[in-house]
Amino acid sequence: MSAKDTVEQLIKALEAQEWQAAAALLSDDFAEGGTLPGEAQTREDYLAAQKAIATAFPDWHYTVSDVQEQGNTVTLRLAGSGTHTGELVPPIPAMPAIPATGKAVTLPADHAEFMLKDGQITALRLDTPLGGGLDGILEQIGAVPLMEMGGQ
Repeated sequence: MSAKDTVEQLIKALEAQEWQAAAALLSDDFAEGGTLPGEAQTREDYLAAQKAIATAFPDWHYTVSDVQEQGNTVTLRLAGSGTHTGELVPPIPAMPAIPATGKAVTLPADHAEFMLKDGQITALRLDTPLGGGLDGILEQIGAVPLMEMGGQ
């Protein structure tokens, strides 16, 4: 299976909320940069954040574009969207849960870079534009942005 195929399988598993399948595609030492400032997220942290999004936005969908594969690296643009029909429990200590608002959210596309080794994803780096990521979600559902809480 190509690196591109592995990344596509991860995105499909996340959308389908198939957490064991997603975990199997991530290496034990997986690290994500770009989710929270100054912190590398482990595989468990990454999956917990994805589960929180899936709980709050059961119809969460990723739109993928500009896919490029070069050796063991896959770059692409990744935009998420969904409707806030469940409780959002942000992956930030002391931040309260946010009840469902029914609001539709469409995030601008992140530039994502996936690194692979031995058929598993070892790292994910995200370049999130203004209005994207968790701040973008919070802004679009009318919650306090992270930057006001000292998060960014």
